Amino acid sequence: MRHIKTYENTIDNPKLGDYVICFEKLDIDNDDDNNDYMEFLSNNIGKIVLIDYYRGNSIKFDYLVEYNNIPKKLTVYFQDYDIPNTRPMDIDEIVEFSESKEDLVMKITSNKYNL
Repeated sequence: MRHIKTYENTIDNPKLGDYVICFEKLDIDNDDDNNDYMEFLSNNIGKIVLIDYYRGNSIKFDYLVEYNNIPKKLTVYFQDYDIPNTRPMDIDEIVEFSESKEDLVMKITSNKYNL
């Protein structure tokens, strides 16, 4: 049944309250921060807290994703938004999503051990 559920998820878009794994490369010159940031996103699960998030008057993002346990070194990339510990993401930056956090935990674990 998990295979069917995964297939269903690829048809729909993520919804408010869904859990996500994202991929985003920072537009900065510091490769160490960029690598740490990308590793954090790919190994941690976020939760969608807003859909169609507007930053300022003109910058629109598809989703605002909340994260827990952000390393101090990376908090600067998660603090410039209306809700603390969040990061705006567009649909193409969401790699996986599910209503169940456990599904994504299994996905991260399987990737970690190359299963």
